[in-house]
Amino acid sequence: MNKPENPDNEPAANHPNNSKDSEESLIDFPCQLTVRVMGENCPIFQQAVVEIAQQHDPKFCAEQHVKCRNSKTGKYISVNLEIYATSKAQLNALYQALGDCKQTLWTL
Repeated sequence: MNKPENPDNEPAANHPNNSKDSEESLIDFPCQLTVRVMGENCPIFQQAVVEIAQQHDPKFCAEQHVKCRNSKTGKYISVNLEIYATSKAQLNALYQALGDCKQTLWTL
């Protein structure tokens, strides 16, 4: 596996392409974002995801901001959450909470 080029042999965290300024400039806050969460198709998972979204976005309304899609076999479900993101810290906390949920397989 090839590593990204770093001609100055700087640590990755200090490399210009990995600066906090670069990360923060990718998204202009506040904004509406879609977060996709995949897990086993069970009511517990769906309810947990909605509760987490409500904790991190006070304007979140499940009836308006949730779209679900089952896998071909019906074993898994993809839950799309329309989130009003106000900061990078809020978004990071949301992804952390979703990832900490036992039923979550992955998030995008």
